Formats: sequence, C-alpha cells, structure tokens
Amino acid sequence: MYPVTVDAFSSVPFGGNPAGVAVFEDKLPDEAEMRRIAAKMGYSETAFILPLGGNRFRIRYFTPVEEVPLCGHATVGSFAYMLKTGLVREGESYVAQTGAGDINVDIADGLVWLDMAEPKPLAFLNDTDSAALADLCQASVPQPQMFCIFH
Repeated sequence: MYPVTVDAFSSVPFGGNPAGVAVFEDKLPDEAEMRRIAAKMGYSETAFILPLGGNRFRIRYFTPVEEVPLCGHATVGSFAYMLKTGLVREGESYVAQTGAGDINVDIADGLVWLDMAEPKPLAFLNDTDSAALADLCQASVPQPQMFCIFH
C-alpha cells in the first residue's frame, strides 16, 4: 500500500478538492496507523479502502486528528483512482460501506456518481431564530423552518 493524492472534481493536477487514498488487499491497518498516515498526508480527509469482493468496498475516512463517518470528495476521488488503476470498471455499480452507511456508487462515462442518502434534520429553528436568520439573509423564511447540519 502506498497512499496517493487524488484531486476530486478536476482533471487538472492540483485542481479540485484533494484527498489521500490508500487501498489495502487483506485488511485495514489499526486506527492509530490510519490516523498517522492521514496526518502525514495532511489533507482534510484520507480514505482507507478494503475491497470486500462482489463489488463492495469498506472505506474509512480519517482527518489528521480523527475518524469521520463519510467524506464525499474522498469517495469520488477513491473510485476515480480505482477506475484508473483497474480495481473498478466502467459501467459497473459498487457499494461503499462507510461509517455513515452504505453508499451506492456508479461508474459511467469516466465519471463517478454517488447515490447519497437524504439529509436528516437534526433540529428545527424556533420563531425567534427563524426571524433572526431571515433578517440576516434579508429574506422571509416560510414556516416551518428546517435547519440541517451535515457531517
């Protein structure tokens, strides 16, 4: 395994959104080692990938300091890298098992498509906060208001 840098959302080196990618054959390293590798890579996220067979992959994501359940650009970059190296194929569908659940991945026309889950509301704004937000945005916000936090 040699970690590589991928530039998601770009065909230009050092363009797009960079992430680290490391593919393993038999098992993922322990958590401390993944954190150490992610810190060395220095990107917002590094994806650690284990092929499970049957078009399924286990992916764990680490920042330089902690594990996160999911990273969209690292997932796109991971599958683009695996397409380039022959680990996945054009016209196929895959499943990425992540800390946030299973993500369906399609490879079509040289592009990686993710079927992300619907966002889940974590909290609703009360009338006071809604009015403050509307004033801040200089727009009226229809009731009821939903405030989503994605992580």
